[in-house]
Amino acid sequence: MQNNNIFRLSAVLYADNNYEVNPKTTQRKIVESALLEINRQSVTIHEIIDFIQETYFLTFDYSEISKIIFKQQDEKFIIGKNSDNELLISLSPKRRQNIEPKINDKNINSFIDLFLTQNSQFQFDKSKEIIYRFLHQQFTTNIEGFKNLINTKVNNLGKINVDYGTFIKEDQLIINSFLSWENSAKDKAIFDIASYAIEYCLLTNNANSSIHLSDLKNKIFYLDTNIIYRALGINGENRKKRTNTFLKKFNQAGEELKITKITENEFKDSIKFYIDKLKKYPSRAVNPQIFEDLKSLSSIYDFYYRWRIQKINHSYELFEAYILSLYEAFKSEFSIKEDYKSPIDVSEEKTKKQISEFANSIATFKASENANSYYDSAYNDAENILWIESKRENNVKNIFEAKFFFISTDQTLRRWDYNRSSSTPIVILPSQWFSILLRYLNRTEDDFRSFVSFLNLRNNESNYNLDKLNIIISGISEITDNPVHQRYIVKVLVEKKFNELLIDDLNEDEIYSGAKQFAESILQKSVETLNETIENKQIEIKNINKENEASKLENDELRRQIALLINQDNERKVQEKKDKRNNFQKMVLKKWRRPIWIWFGVNLFAFIILGFVILYKSFWNFNLVTETFDCLSKTLLFKILLGILGVSLTTSITILILQYYNESNINAKKANIIYPKELE
Repeated sequence: MQNNNIFRLSAVLYADNNYEVNPKTTQRKIVESALLEINRQSVTIHEIIDFIQETYFLTFDYSEISKIIFKQQDEKFIIGKNSDNELLISLSPKRRQNIEPKINDKNINSFIDLFLTQNSQFQFDKSKEIIYRFLHQQFTTNIEGFKNLINTKVNNLGKINVDYGTFIKEDQLIINSFLSWENSAKDKAIFDIASYAIEYCLLTNNANSSIHLSDLKNKIFYLDTNIIYRALGINGENRKKRTNTFLKKFNQAGEELKITKITENEFKDSIKFYIDKLKKYPSRAVNPQIFEDLKSLSSIYDFYYRWRIQKINHSYELFEAYILSLYEAFKSEFSIKEDYKSPIDVSEEKTKKQISEFANSIATFKASENANSYYDSAYNDAENILWIESKRENNVKNIFEAKFFFISTDQTLRRWDYNRSSSTPIVILPSQWFSILLRYLNRTEDDFRSFVSFLNLRNNESNYNLDKLNIIISGISEITDNPVHQRYIVKVLVEKKFNELLIDDLNEDEIYSGAKQFAESILQKSVETLNETIENKQIEIKNINKENEASKLENDELRRQIALLINQDNERKVQEKKDKRNNFQKMVLKKWRRPIWIWFGVNLFAFIILGFVILYKSFWNFNLVTETFDCLSKTLLFKILLGILGVSLTTSITILILQYYNESNINAKKANIIYPKELE
């Protein structure tokens, strides 16, 4: 099949979100899809037939397509004729405009492109091919799985499960990343592909009618033990959510859920079995993160270690009672009934023989596929299958007639069931029935999300024997209850000798003892390493102290020199300020004395002139001046002026003497000087 064309066809079929369609509607939508893909203005009916055969591997005859087209003429198809009088068919413009946007927006190809664009760590072309290959395998295995449900006369030789071996670890990472990518429209597109597998089976098996919810009512589904484990959360919270979403759909559809007494006993016995395992090698506090570090499948062991966190009383009896209370609440929530009335008499030799034959066949088949198998488990499966087979009373032609089924996540058991007979299979996977129920019930984004999550590949879960793994962890916890030490020891153990403790030749006590010895040796080495590290650190500290002491002396000398320089600088600043104050003071005193000097100078100059005139008046040639002077000198006024001049001169000299030599006078002046702010 051409993958992209098949996936585009699924988008056409469910573009209007209607999943409950009859075969005639499906056929009409296939014709519409063919016309869209051919993408010519008009084509003949024979060209449509050839395209559908070559692209979708479906066989339509001329009359079928003619009826479809003429029934929807004008509304969905336009009919014309060519020169040879052949009918020419095309989609009506209205119908084309209605379909094309939905296909282009919701085609799985667009979601793959968007995912790889947003996740550039994956190589685009290679990753796209891997995702397409996975989706195509999912589609073809769904077809093979539904064939026997719809028509038991079909010889089912195809694979009913995705071949995980064809995808390496890196491929599985790409696939799971795409499936886990949060995009509700992508989830619906994947569901559309799965849903088309049912449609394809109906068409290729010439079924006269589609599957309707009314055809699926009044059926009874028995639950396997693995479903109970998942629903209670023992296999992890994610599986619990997925399983509970799935079981709610049974209640919505009005289906009846039951548990045989075989399954109930198996469940309770298995819980007791695992608790006895825990009791045999009791542990102190165990870090549940270890199981995540080892990427192991969630089991009752890490379920127990998580449950006991912060509990004062974490006895095994209390833990067992806790699980049984969850079991009772689980049955009540989903209206699950216990079926204690067996249709078979296990005391009869014929029945015992048949159960043993089934059990041997199941165990042999699982061994051939390298699947984990215990005979007791195979015997319980055999008894459950014979129980349901007897309930059917030979009403086993197809899914519509068969009333009883066994829901299990055991892929190998399902393959054994499909291969053993030509009757309608008894064992059905949750995802298989989920894809049927979602076609006819109200669907939410969470429903599509849950359906897609069932498709994840187990690429990140280890294949460690969980019983032995718990013994190893218990042995480690006996040596240390420090969660960090536990994780470190397990990390080293995995790197060095994990497989040595998991080999079949060692019994449980030897594994437990080996784990303890390894933990002790690791802790001892850790102590020795720590002591050596401490010693080295002490030497480093001593060297650092010596360096610090020398550095301290250097720092003290440096601080002393700095202090000296600071003091010198301060002294310089003080002296500089003092000098400026003195200079300012001298300037003020000089201004203070200047008027007296002027006064003294004027008086002195007058006396000098007067004395010069008196001494040298006989030499003057101007009689007028001489006579005038003689006349004035004899007057009283002259004598008074001469006296004043003498007093003035004497006073100025006295003041000068006081201003220069009288300390109290000088200090008083200095005290009244107003200095600038920077000189205060």
